[in-house]
Amino acid sequence: MLAALYGRVRELFAGPAPAPVPNEAALTALWLDGRADLADFDDCPREHRRTPHCGRLPSLLLLRARDTRTGLMIETHEPFGAEYVRPTQAPCPTCPCCSARLCETGRTSVMQCLGHVAVSVYADVAGCPCSAETTRGTHAWRAAQIQAVKHATESPMPIGAETILRVLAGGHAFEDPAGHLTWLHARRYATTDRESWRITMLGRRYLSALDEPRYTSAVYVKSVDLETRTATVVVIGWHMDIDVTTLADPISNSVGLPLDSLPGRYLDARVNLGAADPDDLVLTRIQLPAQITADYVSVRPIGVAR
Repeated sequence: MLAALYGRVRELFAGPAPAPVPNEAALTALWLDGRADLADFDDCPREHRRTPHCGRLPSLLLLRARDTRTGLMIETHEPFGAEYVRPTQAPCPTCPCCSARLCETGRTSVMQCLGHVAVSVYADVAGCPCSAETTRGTHAWRAAQIQAVKHATESPMPIGAETILRVLAGGHAFEDPAGHLTWLHARRYATTDRESWRITMLGRRYLSALDEPRYTSAVYVKSVDLETRTATVVVIGWHMDIDVTTLADPISNSVGLPLDSLPGRYLDARVNLGAADPDDLVLTRIQLPAQITADYVSVRPIGVAR
């Protein structure tokens, strides 16, 4: 009788049977039917190829419980559903390499799409145009603009490298005995097809940062999007009625304040106020404004000699 009672208790606590693990043919059929993802396939260490039999397995949790009435230990495996079947993701309408969701994530990440996939698919998404630093408006593009401007205004490269870059911008012939092109290529200011060299858009941004005037302006932070980590600001010295979108983390790091405390604050920053497009405004040397002291006057007092 005890054995029968024990069996009945096991039936009550066992729950549904674990989901079966599909074989290779079944998973392949799911993929062909659009109900499985390529990420469900993995590289087999034995066969050295990507195959479904090295995909993910169902998650099973071993549950242990003691029946308070009989004192018997009861064990069961609780299935949480197979992880190897995921909803089919809509393809990106702009690129052939990613899903729409991946590109949406990559556009608002300095790591681009490449930083949000497994190492095994790096080659498939590398250079995705939807998140590249050469695509205007992406987080990677904004970060590259800040990097180039800070490089030009705060720690410019040697005059020899600058000269080579200006010659490239003008399309003239030149010689490079000092090997500056290798350094320019590493900074992504110049690129080559093994036959000729040309300046990149980032290289042109570096040169324009050297030449354009920059001014200190008050900046008002209207809001911060914590999900995309962007800030909407008003650059008062540029335009009072046009919002400017910029990366929020450089602001937070510069003033030492968390993102959620930035909205409503006035800051000082160096800005290229001559830009025509708000996306071309680059804020550097961001800081909290100086405290107003007792001897501060906003208007020159009458009688003070000029």
